[in-house]
Amino acid sequence: MKVPDGRMTVTALVLKQRYFARQPRPSRLFLYGTLGLLFVLPIVAGAYLGQWLDETLVESSINWTLNLMFLGIAIGVVNVWLLIRRN
Repeated sequence: MKVPDGRMTVTALVLKQRYFARQPRPSRLFLYGTLGLLFVLPIVAGAYLGQWLDETLVESSINWTLNLMFLGIAIGVVNVWLLIRRN
């Protein structure tokens, strides 16, 4: 149940918490593993892509690596937030 401004009612939140508490342990471990991958993979991908761009486009600079790592952190945070919001 949602109120007109999009927030969940207290009853809906309690039911959601009870449902999550009854989930088996492997299901919760799968969720935590997925959260970790959703956060780490964009950071690693940004680091590798930035390293490749630094080597091919600019000599002895780490500008692309740092910028794409920060972009990966932002993407990872958004991914985790969306998954937690959906569950």
